[in-house]
Amino acid sequence: MVATLKKSTMRLLVVLLFVFLTLSGLVFSLYLIYFGAHTIYNYALAGLFIALSLISGFFNIFIAYSYYRSSFYNEYLEGIKRYLKPLARHPSVAVVMPVYNEDAKTVKRNMLRLRSLKYPGTLLHFYLLDDSTRQEIRDELSSFAASEGIIYLHRDDRKGFKAGALNNMLKHSKEEYIALFDYDEYLTNTAFLEDLLPYFDDKKLSYIQTEKRYFKGTFFSDTVDLFDAFFFSFVQPSRALNNTAIFAGSCGLIRRSRSTE
Repeated sequence: MVATLKKSTMRLLVVLLFVFLTLSGLVFSLYLIYFGAHTIYNYALAGLFIALSLISGFFNIFIAYSYYRSSFYNEYLEGIKRYLKPLARHPSVAVVMPVYNEDAKTVKRNMLRLRSLKYPGTLLHFYLLDDSTRQEIRDELSSFAASEGIIYLHRDDRKGFKAGALNNMLKHSKEEYIALFDYDEYLTNTAFLEDLLPYFDDKKLSYIQTEKRYFKGTFFSDTVDLFDAFFFSFVQPSRALNNTAIFAGSCGLIRRSRSTE
């Protein structure tokens, strides 16, 4: 309890720090207007500081506030974990990967990794949703799917793009849950389904979004990983407290049927 209070206090201090920095920028802008030299340059500089202070202040305070609130969600989540029960029944699951003219080697590697999920094989079905327009990719992926027992679905009409491919898959499947992964995502936790499905004992739960992490090594991947770390660690938990969490399009598990209120 003491540790939790200390953590909340530290997070609150971060929020107050960003509020102070924002107000400091606005005060400095007012100083330039009222006490600085009355020149066009100073007025322009003051206007610039006001704009920057308001814009950066909005985003900084929003992130800081999300950072503060995320601690409460983490406590809430830990409370749920203590009462989770092992699966009494293993439901059927569709593991789905939508692709469009992607590198076939990467698709095959990551799909084979998904095949290593720890789950009863008879209840697990894999779907490769291929909207590719390049014939050589279609041929390679369809042949790969056939050899690995993966259900291959191709559309000539890409209406709705990724969402359209998923809606089309629903016409050809009947599994109770859908685990969705993008082609360039490599599964790191083979107990993904066993870990997440017990949460669906709550009949109001429609989906679970897990955190996305990227392979480190390049400036681009490290930058994206840092940005996503802020979103998934602070913004997403804060939104979850308001029941407005965002499904990020992959690395998640969805209940097929309508959840009950």
